[in-house]
Amino acid sequence: MTAPALPFDADEVEAIRAELPAATGGGAAYLNAGTLGPMPQVAIEAMAAAAARDASARQWPELWEELGAAQGAAREAVAALTGVVPEQAALMHSTHEGMNVALWGLDASAGDNVVTTSEEHPGLLVPLRHLRDRAGLEVRQATWGDDDEAFVDAVLAQVDARTRAVALSHVSWQSGRVAPLRALRDALGDRVRLVVDGAQSAGVLVLDPADGWDAYSVSGQKWPLGPNGSGGLALVDPEAWRPTFGAYLQVADPADCLGSPLATDGRRFETSQEALGPLVGFAASVGWLTRRVGIDRASAHAAHLNASVREVLVGGGVPADALHGEGHLLAVDVPGDAAVEVTMGLHGAGFAVRPLGSTRVRISFGCWNTTAEATGCAEALARLLTD
Repeated sequence: MTAPALPFDADEVEAIRAELPAATGGGAAYLNAGTLGPMPQVAIEAMAAAAARDASARQWPELWEELGAAQGAAREAVAALTGVVPEQAALMHSTHEGMNVALWGLDASAGDNVVTTSEEHPGLLVPLRHLRDRAGLEVRQATWGDDDEAFVDAVLAQVDARTRAVALSHVSWQSGRVAPLRALRDALGDRVRLVVDGAQSAGVLVLDPADGWDAYSVSGQKWPLGPNGSGGLALVDPEAWRPTFGAYLQVADPADCLGSPLATDGRRFETSQEALGPLVGFAASVGWLTRRVGIDRASAHAAHLNASVREVLVGGGVPADALHGEGHLLAVDVPGDAAVEVTMGLHGAGFAVRPLGSTRVRISFGCWNTTAEATGCAEALARLLTD
């Protein structure tokens, strides 16, 4: 595979790295944004200022006004990542929380079913388990096909008149493969809702509601480069979903909680996110990513690095069919249940990646990674797998 043109030159990458302390300060090349992304300095400073003020004052006259502004900025960040407007965005603390809100918000009853795939994260599978055990919904799993057509066919084979939603990852955390959302929506029609786990896509892929999803959950701490405890849920039609639980800001008039109508926008699903630090950090990170870097350019940069790594691995004797994913994630099969051992070997060589179970290692490529880092990791990995 020929690598696409590199969108950032060496000077631009170094400038980006200079604004991401974790990209250069951890003693190893940062190749694991699929777990936690490196936060930009502007977000670190915003969080530090919020923490210092909170520690010294706890309450101050402008607190609630500032908190409301921070919540608004964080909703705008969710909108910037997903392509919705801020009124369609609800603040969450994680992708898991967003998936729970969407799934429990379905208009479904015992005997209905939700279709998912064979490559889902526990953050989706565990909520589905609870829906099965507590609400009587059937959970069906489709095999993730080898190409887009096979993928759509496998999902459709599980859909019937009682399917209320297809819930799946946009990008598989296990293989890096990208689900063909628009083709899936075209095949499903309008009857079935499409609920998307965006943990491995939001912040590194350009997202568009025109792809046909109804709900899209965003993880703040991964590719958006924000802090833990941040994220959001984008809902094309917030009023079409049932609230999952109750909280302070869900009603239009908190002075009349039992009589006031529910908010008609994304606030009707929020748990009253009031931690100022994660809010300002998330908004600052997404602002930096979208204005300073550009998600489209970050995605192209990652694909270039992936292609370079694949070439080195195959040239070093790693079978091509052991490599999965061609975008910002590359999963590599490891023989002998040695994924943890290989991961530790790579870390010792100066490359931070992640084991997936005992048989696979995952490399995450970000806009801060240089070609030298990526190919150096590939050379070290090839040695570990072939020696």
